Amino acid sequence: MLVSFLKLTVRRIFRNKKHSLISISGLVIAFVAAIFIFLYVVNEFSYDRHFSNHKRLYRVALEILSDERELRSAITVAPLGRQLKEAIPEVVEFATFSSHSRVGLIVDNETFIEPSTIVVTRNFLDVLDFKLKTGNPENALSKPYSILISESRAIKYFGSTNVIGQVIRQAQWGDFKITGILEDPPKETHFQPQAVIYLNDDHFPLDEWKALQFYNYILLQDRAQREIVEEKLSNFYQAYLKESFGERGSLFLQNVTDIHLHSDLDREHLPNGSLKKVVQLASLGFFIVLVACINYMNLSTTEAVKRMKEIGIRSVMGSTKSMLRCQWLIESSLIILLSLVISIALVILLIPFFNEISNKTLTLAYLLNRQVFLGLFILFFAVAIIGGAYPGIFLARLKPVFLFRKTFKLGSRHIPLGKFLNAIQFFIAILAVSLTAIVYSQMSFIREFELGAELDQIVKVDLKQRIRPQKQQTYKNELLVNPNIQQVSFLGQSLGTGLFGAGGLAFETADGNFMQIEEAEFNTADQGMIPTLGIEMLAGNNFSEGEADSLSSGQAIINETLLKSLGYTLPEEVIGKHIKVPNSQDVTLIIGVVKDFHHLSLHHKIKPLAIVNFLPLNTTLLVKMNNERLAEGIPFIHKTIEDLTGSSSHEITFLDEAFHQQYHSDEIQGKILTSFSILTLSISLIGLIGLISFSFELKKKAMTIRKVFGAGLNQIFYLFARESLATVGCSLLVAIPVAIFMGKKWLSNFAYRIDPGIGLFFGTTLLIILLVGLIMMYYSQKTYAINPVDNLNDE
Repeated sequence: MLVSFLKLTVRRIFRNKKHSLISISGLVIAFVAAIFIFLYVVNEFSYDRHFSNHKRLYRVALEILSDERELRSAITVAPLGRQLKEAIPEVVEFATFSSHSRVGLIVDNETFIEPSTIVVTRNFLDVLDFKLKTGNPENALSKPYSILISESRAIKYFGSTNVIGQVIRQAQWGDFKITGILEDPPKETHFQPQAVIYLNDDHFPLDEWKALQFYNYILLQDRAQREIVEEKLSNFYQAYLKESFGERGSLFLQNVTDIHLHSDLDREHLPNGSLKKVVQLASLGFFIVLVACINYMNLSTTEAVKRMKEIGIRSVMGSTKSMLRCQWLIESSLIILLSLVISIALVILLIPFFNEISNKTLTLAYLLNRQVFLGLFILFFAVAIIGGAYPGIFLARLKPVFLFRKTFKLGSRHIPLGKFLNAIQFFIAILAVSLTAIVYSQMSFIREFELGAELDQIVKVDLKQRIRPQKQQTYKNELLVNPNIQQVSFLGQSLGTGLFGAGGLAFETADGNFMQIEEAEFNTADQGMIPTLGIEMLAGNNFSEGEADSLSSGQAIINETLLKSLGYTLPEEVIGKHIKVPNSQDVTLIIGVVKDFHHLSLHHKIKPLAIVNFLPLNTTLLVKMNNERLAEGIPFIHKTIEDLTGSSSHEITFLDEAFHQQYHSDEIQGKILTSFSILTLSISLIGLIGLISFSFELKKKAMTIRKVFGAGLNQIFYLFARESLATVGCSLLVAIPVAIFMGKKWLSNFAYRIDPGIGLFFGTTLLIILLVGLIMMYYSQKTYAINPVDNLNDE
């Protein structure tokens, strides 16, 4: 019997090619989207599981609450890890390290700036067991002044990985001997060290309980002991940290596998993912599959209507209800299985494209993952039951007499089931398209937003080394020789990096006292920064010619937000006031106030900012170019910097491009949402075609009779369109308010954002109605063109 059912199924697929193609295409679209979403989710949850002891491995983090500030920090103090091991028996081992960006590593007189360097305790690999390609992990960090570098860095520095015993020099710390080569850290980890240095134990002062500079990781005997350890951490904080950070503070543990999706602390190693975004994406995948199930159910029901007499004859000839259900389930399962196989083949072909838009590195190996296999099985089973089994179960319950009737209607007396399901489809599709409109409107808002600083025509040069004040003027003079270069400026950190200093300065307030503003930021710059970036001065003057070489002779320019934070109302009032560096008697004179400008993305509010020119060992060079001859100036900058530094390791980028990298994740999210919105809308339109085909089969004779009695094409269109447009209209009325609510939740991530009003959705509404109208017109024309004699002929 099974073989007979399979033969009938294959024969029916090839006999009714149009119906089969529509059914399979809708499922394939949904399956491809669902598989990619599932792969993305599996990848996001795979972070840091490469550590062999990841279930017992925790990062110690700090929370400080006070009237002045709230701080949740990934960094703690140097002696914390060692003290925890000694005081808490459940702690087996600890690792403490400091993270350094822009460390200059010198190889054969060439300096390489390494942005991911960590200085560690000697037991680092016992806790965080990054794999070594060469070298012995047991003694690789046993001696002071040892260094491990990644495989890619070894090739970059030496052209080979066979470099054990070679020496790398660091100007501040001295010479280091390479004792091991790390395998390149996987992308699925919350930090990716490229150089691991064991300097000496003095780098971690055991009596320093105030400086938040170090990361501490601990290894427990058993993961079940986490609650016990966290209880003891409360007493530990009161004993060792209360004096430095206040009574309202605490230490807490983060399992390494939770950091990527669940942690958003100050001083994270890398930008983490977001569990909320993963859930949103998984929900989108669920809805896409749901739309596909509804679509397939509608199409299957349409096919079932055409086969009512066949089912009736089979019932009369002795087929039981179970046999009819089995036949229908086998037919549906075969079509669904075929669609799934095609989808997997398409996923394999499209993986590079998906990696490009999602910034992932998925490979074919992910498809062999046990979780993926289980997910594909559940996907097949769910769609087969939800989308395929219903029509067979429903029709098998009907009596043969009913099946031979000439009219057929699904659902209750008031709401036909097909229309209700189609309304759900369009609700999901309209919701996805509307959210896409919100995302792209916000991104357009970002592109057009006035930042208060001009980023166009500016080249950013990352010099990979610190340039002292005496040499900075030489760089400027050499560059300004080129007539295509208009302005040159040195900065400590460029806009968009998020690396401006914070919390280190005290400011003179209106009452003459000094107040430290924790959220205040500062950057070093020369007199060229303001004209280069086109920042507007509100009061006072720009920096004077020549750089300051001490705090007491330094100058500062502040922004409007800092002005208001200090209690001043007019910019002129703050001129002549001072900035003080803690633990120093030297002060810096405030000489000017600038209009607020954004140095970070619109996710962040503008913070109080001081731009200072004391001791500017700057590493970033901004060069403003002539837009008409921009291409000619880039080679000149390359050559000039190379001649001055004696190295070609500097990096040149356009400032506007570097700044907009801050929106990279938002743009990826927009691309993914757009892709899946198009897929969802396509599936919904296929479902609408199925519903109209269903309606066409039921009403074609009635429409033909109306035509015979004089009804025109417009009347036929009206009769077809009124119900479908009403269904779409109801979906719009429900979907748009939901889209506004969800859109505002997403927009809350931005400090500066659009207000998604009803007008934003006018284009979405018009697009949906136009597409539905075109489908209605096609079927109306098709019905009107049929010869009445052929249409009214009865079998």
